[in-house]
Amino acid sequence: SESYRPRANSGNQLTRTDPRQLRPRATADAKTLYTIDKLVAHSSSTASENLWDSCIVPTKHERNIVVVVGDQQLVWYDLDANYKPLATFEAPVGLTFRCVGYTSTEVSGVATNVCAAGSQSCVLFCREPDNGRVEAYERVHVVGAEVTAIAFNPLKPNYMYCGTDDRKVYVWELFFEADGALNANKSSYRYLYATNFCIVSIVYLLDTDSLAAVGESSDVLLFNDISAPKYVSIVTSITHCINAVLVYGAAQLFKTANLDPLETLDATDKWPSTMSAPIIMRSVSISNDKKYVIGTTNKNIICFWKSTAI
Repeated sequence: SESYRPRANSGNQLTRTDPRQLRPRATADAKTLYTIDKLVAHSSSTASENLWDSCIVPTKHERNIVVVVGDQQLVWYDLDANYKPLATFEAPVGLTFRCVGYTSTEVSGVATNVCAAGSQSCVLFCREPDNGRVEAYERVHVVGAEVTAIAFNPLKPNYMYCGTDDRKVYVWELFFEADGALNANKSSYRYLYATNFCIVSIVYLLDTDSLAAVGESSDVLLFNDISAPKYVSIVTSITHCINAVLVYGAAQLFKTANLDPLETLDATDKWPSTMSAPIIMRSVSISNDKKYVIGTTNKNIICFWKSTAI
């Protein structure tokens, strides 16, 4: 059986949409949902290893994703290239990856994507894959804590929010040099005590300019203006919150054995029966054009496609 490991979700804000309305691309079978279950087979990992987290790479066409595989690898994929890996990055000795996120910085006026992978005690930053090679170039250390969730502010991409297993939400102001290199010595942080339990999910809510964090206790905490946290208990009746997923915007928590909403801030239909057990949804992210959603389960990636913006 799986050991407990809190997971994070990553990506931008998601307005809750009935997945039955989402359509795959014309090149895919005419199904409401389609799964990408070949990812592990294409990597150097074995099929028995789990997928822990994923996020959409904010490229021009947003058709690349990066996946945490077996907690030892970051694997980049092109969704239009038969899901063949673009690059693989092995975790440095002594580190295991827990979550992943993406931000951008400017180099000579050109936006450059930066990958941030959370692990025990630090966030490791990697440059974009170049001909299949990935370079790790800096770390920011979170003393005495395991980074279990990462989110970025899309309006201020140098602000990174980390949820940890020691009940805190860290707010990092990252300092990038003119050449795009991260300067860990100049980067600064502060933290807030968020909950009595480990943070399993965190997301920046663009519409409300606030931060939402989900604790292992299944409580949802909203941080308005970050420095003035406002606590909101959304769900208190979850027996096992290990696999709870915060869906952006709608602030919904799911008991992922059947993915039925336990409680929600807006009125929506239930997820379709095709998403029932044994799938365990770990994280959700949405493309900036809001045309498709990537959901990470323990064994595969599920792509929800919509012909018009959500």
